[in-house]
Amino acid sequence: MNKKLLIAVFVSAMAHTFACAASPKENRMKTVWADKVTSENVWQSYPRPQLQRSQWMNLNGLWQYAVTTQDTPKKEVKFEGQILVPFAIESSLSGVQRSFLPTEKLWYQRNFTLDDAWKGKTVILHFGAVDYECQVWVNNKLAGIHKGGNNPFSFDVTKLLRKGGSQLVEVAVIDPTDTESISRGKQQLEPKGIWYSPVSGIWQTVWLEAVNSTHILQVLPTADIHKKTVSLDISVAKAKGGEKVKVELLDEGKVVGTTEQKLASKIEMEVPEAVLWSPSSPKLYHLNIELLSQGQVIDQVKSYFAMREVSIRKDECGYQRICLNGDPIFQYGTLDQGWWPDGLLTPPSEEAMLWDMVQLKNMGFNTIRKHIKVEPEQYYYYADSLGLMMWQDMVSGFSTERKDEEHIKPNAQTDWNAPASHTNQWQQEMFEMIDRLRFYSCITTWVIFNEGWGQHNTVEIVEKVMEYDKSRIIDGVTGWTDRGVGHMYDVHNYPSASMILPACNGNRISVLGEFGGYGWAIKEHLWNPGMRNWGYKNIVKELSDELGGMAVKAANDANAAALGEMWAGGGKGSKNLVMVTLGTGVGGGIIVDGKIVAGAHGAGGEVGHACVEPEEEAVCNCGNHGCLEQMTSATGIVRLAKK
Repeated sequence: MNKKLLIAVFVSAMAHTFACAASPKENRMKTVWADKVTSENVWQSYPRPQLQRSQWMNLNGLWQYAVTTQDTPKKEVKFEGQILVPFAIESSLSGVQRSFLPTEKLWYQRNFTLDDAWKGKTVILHFGAVDYECQVWVNNKLAGIHKGGNNPFSFDVTKLLRKGGSQLVEVAVIDPTDTESISRGKQQLEPKGIWYSPVSGIWQTVWLEAVNSTHILQVLPTADIHKKTVSLDISVAKAKGGEKVKVELLDEGKVVGTTEQKLASKIEMEVPEAVLWSPSSPKLYHLNIELLSQGQVIDQVKSYFAMREVSIRKDECGYQRICLNGDPIFQYGTLDQGWWPDGLLTPPSEEAMLWDMVQLKNMGFNTIRKHIKVEPEQYYYYADSLGLMMWQDMVSGFSTERKDEEHIKPNAQTDWNAPASHTNQWQQEMFEMIDRLRFYSCITTWVIFNEGWGQHNTVEIVEKVMEYDKSRIIDGVTGWTDRGVGHMYDVHNYPSASMILPACNGNRISVLGEFGGYGWAIKEHLWNPGMRNWGYKNIVKELSDELGGMAVKAANDANAAALGEMWAGGGKGSKNLVMVTLGTGVGGGIIVDGKIVAGAHGAGGEVGHACVEPEEEAVCNCGNHGCLEQMTSATGIVRLAKK
């Protein structure tokens, strides 16, 4: 029998201790994965599924840390304890759990030793994400600086390494959070309402890899479902001319195609008996790629792709429809903000992250809108593998102090007149995100601006993105102030469901981007019982003596009935896309047998988890939550390597 998946209510964070770090001051909520996290097992899987190599080293684990004033010289820093990377200093899983102010500087330090097999190689130091601006030193020599809290970056540190023995890496971070106009999403120094706890410092995997001087930088596949081919755009660093590329195409582990040719801008391969990717059939093809110079293999990588096409066309009624592989598809999913009570923006583990996604798929959703956050790359690999379509938001932001100017109102006639320095940095981060994630077939839509947050130069920026990536749908403005640009007219309506009529949408797709905002307060799972539960509307509930007796008494609600009808009909008769926001103001999560399993996506606000009983038993819902081996086996996912 299925176990009931219930919505609980709570805010962000806490309660996890490490012997080497101060204990949290309060015993706050955590997921079932928190107690499984150790310095040895924390986020150990390969962090870049789109381009995998065998020679790499994971630097997650315990680092030394210190917090100083911003003007403290590096030589005067005195480290005060250990922090578990890749968790932000504000999170309980970091083992520190303290606030970090815009006037402060956060320092990290750790030693590492390279494998002898890396001798003579080029060594690249990678950071998955560091919020917000950082400097990096290796062996007391500056490796580089980076600005932007959501995208990966790397430095060639080969010339900074000692010939042998222990190597030293140090990082210094500053984070203005909401005191400046940066891409900070829902982070706020004073969390309240829909604004959540800040995330500062390293919050995604740190790792090293060894390559030859000439090596593959990127593989970008483009599928042609009509010709049944895939075109590979392979970028190579420091190519000297005359290199060749050998590619093996694998279907379920069997080589079904091979080509070897001179390095060119595009390599096209036939895909025999091509199976198209969809939520019901998330077929992936794998690639083995070798780079050769004078007959010698100088680089080897693994990659993959899916055969799918996203397009727009009018249906028989004359409405513009979202299409997958040429056929209209009704996308329905959650406004998923990816906040965790113990890790904040960082899921407590890869297992926790995957479990969350599997539950959404089992609930019947086929889409996730990744709201104001960029996830670790493994997330998008799992979405590809599970058949979950993605809307990916650009991380918005504005200065809280200058909110009246930078957060434009729904009826504003003009955009924020952002200074050139802001728009240049913001656009740089946006295109970095697109360049990094455009590989992943699950992403069907880029979302540029959300509800007027820092909205500026709308027409110019949205048209630029539409030209930059013509293979996806561009949602220029989700909610509030539409500027007549982009493929969608996307409205937010809380709590009821409504949308712009097609006759008034400028020949675009009519979209209900957000609605709901229903609060469900459960006494046993309130963060602060004395605080009003956030929600545009509260869900009436009844509890029997047993946990299974909880039921939602919303059948007579017109919105619930309308949504149920649309889902039951697979979207037939609905000329729109519906993204569901089922909200609780003090966070929300999934409870199984009375235990907090996942959720609490922030310190309050919309939550993208539905309260339903799936038709089939959820994968790994057997009490051994987070069993990665079981989940990947049951869903057919190819496991990523661990180090």
